[in-house]
Amino acid sequence: MKKYMLILLSLLIYTCSDDDPAAPVDGCMDSAACNYNESATVDLLDSCEYPVDDITNCDGTCGGVNNAVVDCAGVCDGSSALDECGVCDGDNSTCADCAGTPNGTAVEDCAGVCGGDAVVDCAGVCEGDATTDCAGVCEGTSVVDECGVCGGNGIADGACDCDGNVNDCAGTCGGTAVEDCAGVCEGDAITDCAGVCEGTSVVDECGVCGGNGIADGACDCDGNVNDCAGVCGGDAVVGGCDNVCGSTAV
Repeated sequence: MKKYMLILLSLLIYTCSDDDPAAPVDGCMDSAACNYNESATVDLLDSCEYPVDDITNCDGTCGGVNNAVVDCAGVCDGSSALDECGVCDGDNSTCADCAGTPNGTAVEDCAGVCGGDAVVDCAGVCEGDATTDCAGVCEGTSVVDECGVCGGNGIADGACDCDGNVNDCAGTCGGTAVEDCAGVCEGDAITDCAGVCEGTSVVDECGVCGGNGIADGACDCDGNVNDCAGVCGGDAVVGGCDNVCGSTAV
């Protein structure tokens, strides 16, 4: 009751005032309130309304429950939604594969079959049998040889492997076994200095194959002999009246 009496008194004051002949405008004069009236000249007590949590929802309703959101079409609390393709109010068709699955992976093969396995060969024929050779030529004839070389000639004639090794006398590829001079694989027969297999000729002390070495009485291979002083090839002789080696006594 006291509030209403105050309102009536305010109206009478504004109405009777000579300085302000205009009729008073009732309304909330608090700009922070939901029902703020910028034209109000009378601020009625307890008339302003405030949001409970100082938050308004998307439609601007002051004090409304803040659960209204703008949909993908920009409508507050609207029902439009993005489809699986990301299109607002779409029907999932813009990203559907050939089987109609949104964001699916199925594709048509070259025969037009969705999810089929038909492919185009190197000649451009769907389900054709043309193939590419090792040189990258469609329907080419190059093949990889036994050494792994495309268009190669394989193991060379006489060789036993791709590295050019040959078989030894024991049949081992790249082995070290050899025949002796008698034709025996890994035998022990040898050729003498005269070139005779299992011969007996040897090099003598003078380096002569089958030679007799230093001649009897000689002291070297050149036929020299020792002088009276015992020097091989020396020139000392017995002389002098005393008949002594190297003497010159008279």
